[in-house]
Amino acid sequence: TDHRRLFAILAVPCLFLKENIPLVVFMFGLAGVLRRRQKTFWVSIVIVSLSYFLFVTFWLIPWARGTTESVYWLHYSQFGQDPFHIAFGLFRDPSYTLKLLWRADNQEWLRRLLAPTAFISPLGLDKMLIGLPIFLQNMLSNRFQAHQIYYGYSGTLTPFVLIGTLY
Repeated sequence: TDHRRLFAILAVPCLFLKENIPLVVFMFGLAGVLRRRQKTFWVSIVIVSLSYFLFVTFWLIPWARGTTESVYWLHYSQFGQDPFHIAFGLFRDPSYTLKLLWRADNQEWLRRLLAPTAFISPLGLDKMLIGLPIFLQNMLSNRFQAHQIYYGYSGTLTPFVLIGTLY
């Protein structure tokens, strides 16, 4: 539906739920840019959500932890030691990145995540893609907890699995 005002009202509190949720709002904005009219509104959603994510990741969380750097870069140290090298490392060797995505613990994690919906949720893949940043965040992390359904990291993906199932 085209309820932009309601979307904006509901998106703002979502930004404050968890540090990675602004990436989901960003994906909704990106989908709006690609699929909807009123591109200006959706571009503003993209800019606000990405800006807030960067603010939280680069400044607020390190400040609150009393450090100068974000702890998140440690989770992706297999690609580099800072955000620039991590981003570059993701694309420098695509075969390595794909190998990480397809490793056994990720396959088991996905199996356990999708099993409760009888594996039909990928049929609504276009709807599940809104959660792509969270999927990638978990699948590329070097922390074993990100590849387990027993920790809270999979909880942010549950709505996308259920939405994919419904569609």
